Amino acid sequence: MFWYALLTIYVTKSFQRQINQIKSTEKPNTLKNDVKKNDWLNFETADKYFNYKRELWTNGVIPFTVEYHKTIEDLTKTQALTNLNHAILEWETKTCIRFVSRHNETDYVIFYFSGGQVCRADSVGRGGGMQIIYLGNGCLDQSVISHEIGHVVGFLHEHNRPDRDNFVTIATENINLEKIDLFKKFPFDNVYYLGLEYDYFSIMHYPMKAFSINQKETIIPKQSHIKVLGNDKLSKLDIKKVNFLYKCDVLSSHFDDEVWSVWSRWKPCTESCGGGTRERTRVCRIKQNSTERCLGNEIETEVCNIKECPDWPHYPRDFSFANERQFDETLDCVLIYESEDFNEWSSYSFCQKSKRKIGMKWSDKGPINKMKCTLITEPLEERKKSWFDNYLCLPISSPFNFTWSYEGPIENLSCIMWYAKNGKDGWDNNFLCAKESIRNYSINYSQSPTINQYESWSEWSKCTKECGTGKQSRLRLCYSKQRCHGKHFEETECNVHKCPDLCFKEFTANKGQFHSINYPNMYPSNLNCSWLLKGGKNQQVKLTIENLDFERFLMEDCIFDYLVVRDSGKFGKELGRFCGKNTSITIISYASSLWLNMITDYQENRHGFNATWEFIDRIASNNTACFTIKKGELSTPNFPSLYWSNMNCEWEIVAEENSIIVMRFIWFETEIHESCQYDYLQIIDGADTFIKDRICGINPFKEILVSKTNKVKLKFISNETIEKRGFKLKWKSYKKMS
Repeated sequence: MFWYALLTIYVTKSFQRQINQIKSTEKPNTLKNDVKKNDWLNFETADKYFNYKRELWTNGVIPFTVEYHKTIEDLTKTQALTNLNHAILEWETKTCIRFVSRHNETDYVIFYFSGGQVCRADSVGRGGGMQIIYLGNGCLDQSVISHEIGHVVGFLHEHNRPDRDNFVTIATENINLEKIDLFKKFPFDNVYYLGLEYDYFSIMHYPMKAFSINQKETIIPKQSHIKVLGNDKLSKLDIKKVNFLYKCDVLSSHFDDEVWSVWSRWKPCTESCGGGTRERTRVCRIKQNSTERCLGNEIETEVCNIKECPDWPHYPRDFSFANERQFDETLDCVLIYESEDFNEWSSYSFCQKSKRKIGMKWSDKGPINKMKCTLITEPLEERKKSWFDNYLCLPISSPFNFTWSYEGPIENLSCIMWYAKNGKDGWDNNFLCAKESIRNYSINYSQSPTINQYESWSEWSKCTKECGTGKQSRLRLCYSKQRCHGKHFEETECNVHKCPDLCFKEFTANKGQFHSINYPNMYPSNLNCSWLLKGGKNQQVKLTIENLDFERFLMEDCIFDYLVVRDSGKFGKELGRFCGKNTSITIISYASSLWLNMITDYQENRHGFNATWEFIDRIASNNTACFTIKKGELSTPNFPSLYWSNMNCEWEIVAEENSIIVMRFIWFETEIHESCQYDYLQIIDGADTFIKDRICGINPFKEILVSKTNKVKLKFISNETIEKRGFKLKWKSYKKMS
């Protein structure tokens, strides 16, 4: 049978955002849970001149968030999120489509686990603004989610193709009349053809018995050997469609470094609230026995789910006293110490394990102002002179009221024993007590009453900012066959309080100086401060950090107190993370701005840092230099930072007559390509003899290079993508042996 090589990919020329939201009456297992959507478009009103590129996601990147209806149980949430991650992983593994957590992007997708019966994407392709994928209880299978992602990427159902009659027969007599519109063909002038055949096994194809009223086939293949329609995973042609439409062979350079693999999906957050961490990994593709190496980290970690947990901890169940300094991230601890007897009192901790922190603080120099404090003392303490002003303090708003006893537990109170110094000097009968039962305070989320046939509102999303006015949103689903009155989406301002002036400053002067709070004295606890150095369009930022002094425990990474520097802005590329002590650090930005963020925890405060900046003219990407000295060194502009895009640089080394030039590379790193077509270095001996032609990669050679003449020309080219550190070499000229 002749196969029409017209299309498998088709993208609508007009997207109808207001599609009927009809509550399906099919059983949950029908169509593998994939028949509850109604995404047929109004062909008569379609714009035949629609430019589909406007509806593709830029560079194949889809920002997204995940929302749940309040009735979704935790177990269902876990399974739904697992299947969503697996579906996303399949798309990212087999195509160049990438999903990223939304920050402030205008166009984005919400995966909404609604708890209802609707399974539908409300737009095909990038519809503009917020668009929702509704996933009801019957739509949580990975294959269904992958199918709905297909709509968001830009594809409609395969059986709606205008040439489908050449490949399948639609048995209308077997179709539920309420769903007959889902089997209409698209007109030829409403789709685009990309030269691929019909795909019986596409994840976007309906099964044979879709919407059947009598268990007979509604879609019958004209090829007798085809026994199954549709798929539970991406077909080979599905992958080919996406990669063709999004030009994945071009986009791959944006996502893949030929040395590193692409990043894995983020692992689940370690906590559901109160601040957890999640990580992702990548693999170095260089063989272990190679002399080359990958630059950068194979594991990346970030903070997640920072929303405060609803319930206070329970006393004494969630509290503990231990003779050790705790570093368990699941605990919130305060270090119990006495600075005048630090050898003895430096490793005791009082901790709580609930993720709603109560804000405990310790002082060995009297009570803390504007907090309620409990005196901790022991009359028999051998060094009692140093224990007369030690206090455990809580915020005034805390529901706990501690009472200290050095004569055993207190009747009618729940007590925790503080056993220290192996029971010496009276530390064998000390207790911190409080009432066991307290009111279980919870965070309440406002709810609006149900209007008409709308379901109740979902919970408010996390605020986009911690201060300075952010936004949060919520949504609800319409189950009515008629249009529901009112909004299905609400957005409101949140955290409108002004950010502390001390913790954010923007500098635009050509040069200047700034430092951490209280420098050169100790910085405060629990800081989250930022500085933005904002230069002009054709400028870069040269930052020098001096006398950096931050907490660093043993040889741990910078996880307690640290300073992070990012290129461009808050979400730019991380250029460095610093802690411990360092006398001088210099960083030159790639963009025209630098963002610095200082984080401190509740203890072990140090001096911080002092810094200066200067806005410098952007280093030229095209230059020519000639050297006539006997020895020297040269490097790519901005080395050891990244070189720029679209560079065309030349250097010429001219020695005395009857001399040779000896060169040795200190560092070499450019974009990798099999034949060095992108970024490369050429080394020319004399007029036209190549010592090395088109060098690229990471340290591609180790030998010393020697010219045959007294002239060497080096030419470096870079294209518009993937910048690396470049190279640095030293040379010296020698007279030829007579």
